[in-house]
Amino acid sequence: MKKSSILFIFILLLCIGLQYETIYYTDGSRSGAEYGLMGVSIFLALFYMIPALYFLFRIGKKWELPKKVLILSLLGGMFLLGWLSSFANTYIHDLLGVLFPDSPFLNAFESAIVAPLVEEPLKLLPLVFVLALIPVRKLKFLFLLGIASHWTFSGLAVVGVYLLYRAYKGQKVGKKQGLIV
Repeated sequence: MKKSSILFIFILLLCIGLQYETIYYTDGSRSGAEYGLMGVSIFLALFYMIPALYFLFRIGKKWELPKKVLILSLLGGMFLLGWLSSFANTYIHDLLGVLFPDSPFLNAFESAIVAPLVEEPLKLLPLVFVLALIPVRKLKFLFLLGIASHWTFSGLAVVGVYLLYRAYKGQKVGKKQGLIV
C-alpha cells in the first residue's frame, strides 16, 4: 500500500510537471519562425543530452544498476523540479512580501537568497521518490542516480546524505557498501 501510494504521487507530480514544462511548446500560439527557433534550440540541446544519456546508461550497465531506477531518476529530474521550484519560489516571494513589505535588503537580495534555499533541497526530491520505490544501497548507484536526476550536485549531495545517515546509525561504510568505485 505504501509503495503504491508513493508511486501514485510520483506519477501525479510527473504528469503535472510534463504539462507544465511542455505547455509552451504545445499551446499553438507561436509563429512558424518561433517554432523553427525552438526546433534549432532542441537540436542543439541534443548535442550534449544524447552523449550524456549514453554514458549514464553505459555506466549504469557496467555497475549493474537496474534500468528502471535510472529511468525513474531521469524522469523525476526532468519533470518534477522545474514546476515545484517555480511555485515554491513564487509562494516564498509572496510570503516575504507580506512579512517584510518595505525591506530594501529583501528587495535587493531576495532572489539570491530564496532560490538556492528552495531549489537545492528540491533537487533531492526525485531521488527520495526513486529510493522509496526501489531501494538502492550502494554509494556508486546513489551517485549515478543523483547525476541522472540533476547532475553532479545531486550526486554528491545524495552520497553525503547517505553517509550522514550511516554515521547517525553508527554503521561503517567501506568497500563492501560500494564506497570505492
